[in-house]
Amino acid sequence: MPGKKKTKQELMDEVSSLRRIIAESERIEIDRLKDADELRRSEEKYRNLVELTLDLIFMVDRKGKYTYVNPRFENVTGYSVDDLIGRPFIYLVAPEVIKSTIDRFKKGMRGEDTPPYEAELIHKNGNRIPVEFLVTTQYDNHGDPTGRLGIGRDITERRKADRALRQLAADLAKAQFLAHIGNWRYDIETKLSVWSEEMYRIFGLDPMPSAPSRIHHKSYIHSDDWSRYEESVRSALAGKQFEVELRILRPDGSVRHVFTRGEAEFDQRGRIKGLFGTAQDVTERVSAEKTLKAQSEQLRILSAKLSEAEETERKRIARELHDQVGQNLTVVGINLNILRSAIGEDSLTTHHNCLLNDSMLLVEQTSEFTRSLMEDLRPPDMDDYGLIAAIQWYSKRFSMRTGIEVIMKGDEIHPRPSTYIENNLFRIVQEALTNISKHSQAKIIQIRINIADRKLRIRIDDDGIGFDTGKLHGLPEHQGLGLMNMTERAESMGGHFSIKSRIGKGTEINVEVPL
Repeated sequence: MPGKKKTKQELMDEVSSLRRIIAESERIEIDRLKDADELRRSEEKYRNLVELTLDLIFMVDRKGKYTYVNPRFENVTGYSVDDLIGRPFIYLVAPEVIKSTIDRFKKGMRGEDTPPYEAELIHKNGNRIPVEFLVTTQYDNHGDPTGRLGIGRDITERRKADRALRQLAADLAKAQFLAHIGNWRYDIETKLSVWSEEMYRIFGLDPMPSAPSRIHHKSYIHSDDWSRYEESVRSALAGKQFEVELRILRPDGSVRHVFTRGEAEFDQRGRIKGLFGTAQDVTERVSAEKTLKAQSEQLRILSAKLSEAEETERKRIARELHDQVGQNLTVVGINLNILRSAIGEDSLTTHHNCLLNDSMLLVEQTSEFTRSLMEDLRPPDMDDYGLIAAIQWYSKRFSMRTGIEVIMKGDEIHPRPSTYIENNLFRIVQEALTNISKHSQAKIIQIRINIADRKLRIRIDDDGIGFDTGKLHGLPEHQGLGLMNMTERAESMGGHFSIKSRIGKGTEINVEVPL
């Protein structure tokens, strides 16, 4: 049945409606295409992510058979996709962890949580690969488990690093044990400390876990040293490094000497968050120092006694030379003169006269040598007039003998030092002038003697060629004996000996002794 004829307006409305429907259909189709393209790009992005990641990614079905492995899984295990798809996951697992891995799979399929774990896979070539796994269960739309998705990471390098780190820690602990050095850390906020094992051993305690603990230092540090310990801590909290030697009391009652140094540790804002430092057991060193000090004192006393004995022997020999040899030579000279007078010049033959003259000359020379020897053994002015006079007397004789001018400045010392000090200082000056005459090629020597702050100081300068003092330690023993003797004499008096020299600039010797 023919329909009613539509008006123009109705046709136009219908066309307009059709256009809207077509436009909406086109928009829906465009949106669908966009969504499909976005989905494709998203799938491609995540596929690339899975394919290019350095992690091992795999999926197994509810029977535990591989349904997917990524390329990294192939690279690490040496098996291809075709080798693995359809095989049970235990195919790659090391034999000793198969049971635990199956138990973990069953727990996951029951919906239980399975925390990350480590296992070893067997490479196609037989090598073992340590891997850390994180595996989760997959479900369908009805909530039923369909399999497991896992991500693994090859931890071979981490294992190597862990082994190296453990070895370093073991080496550090061994080094601390051998050197008796421990380290400690203190947290200001928690008031807790962490000690290394050696720290516990130093304090006579059983090594404890490295967990922070509250250590009561006052019960271990000697009461006489506590104030110095507190001062060191305050210094560290002020941002300064500190080092201090303390005595500690062990539980068994023994006392140990500990040298500790430390400094503050700061957070990112520059605020002090704690202290860190080391402690070394130096008991053996302190004991050795005490022994060395006692031995040095004994050596000093022995050296003083030897020096006194030497001077006493010098006096005795000089006296014997004067009383015996000198007087006898004088008598021989007188007798020869008497003999010459008694015989008469006319009665002596030329030969006998020559013999008599030679004998009288020999007696005179021997007498002069004896007097010189007595003066060297014991300066004639030392006992009566003291050190200054003795050095002045010796300097004049030295200048006459060597041609080197000696200029001396110094006043007499009141009250006079002990005989022991005078004797040793004179011998030091004597040795110094002898060395200068042998080695320096000097023309002038200056000797200055003064007293200040209850110390007697002698300074000897020459204008000679000088030398490199850095080579003193390399000198043969016989060449350095003079310097060693001067040093030992000064130290035996509780004093100090030093020498300065520059090539072409002369030499300066300084001796300082307490009065």
